[in-house]
Amino acid sequence: MANQTFQINFYGHDGAGNSLINTWHVTIDDTGTVLSPFEQANNVRIAFDSAIRVDWLALMPTDYMLDYLSCKRVTGGGSPTSVDVPGPGPSPGIWAMTSAISSAGLQLAMIPGPGNNSIGKSFLPCVPADAIVESRFTGAYETAAAVIQGALLTNLTVTGFSAAGFLSIFHRALGTFNAVFAIELRVKPGVQRKRLTPVY
Repeated sequence: MANQTFQINFYGHDGAGNSLINTWHVTIDDTGTVLSPFEQANNVRIAFDSAIRVDWLALMPTDYMLDYLSCKRVTGGGSPTSVDVPGPGPSPGIWAMTSAISSAGLQLAMIPGPGNNSIGKSFLPCVPADAIVESRFTGAYETAAAVIQGALLTNLTVTGFSAAGFLSIFHRALGTFNAVFAIELRVKPGVQRKRLTPVY
């Protein structure tokens, strides 16, 4: 077998009811695994959720709600989508403030290794109202963002795989990936209009 790339989506909404989707890709060598493509996607979702969700919600205001998560394999013939609703109970943001603007947020620039010039971007929406001062993120918010930066760069242990998974930039048109070697925090708020509506 070979490296396979998985797409993980976090689906949520803000206090105004706007739908918000965050997407990441994880690549892992499936050599030796006996898991079906769906079982692979399911186990990657569980591992990524366990590693990322708490740190990610720590950046979200209290009027943000995580609705559900999904994961599917996007290489090697793909897979059915694994979906899970967090619980029991709702999964709100835990930064003790409501949001300022749902379409403004922190940008994480994902830097690939040498020889690859195309960076990836992850956009964390729904910035807390007290996290911006004079058009820049506060030091406290940047510190919290650095925690998820480290979590995303940490190799992922996934049940049923002998190799570790790693964050990657997936090039859909080519069906290829580049491993992420560094994440740069973009400290000025960015604005994104994509993924503000549900995709099922």
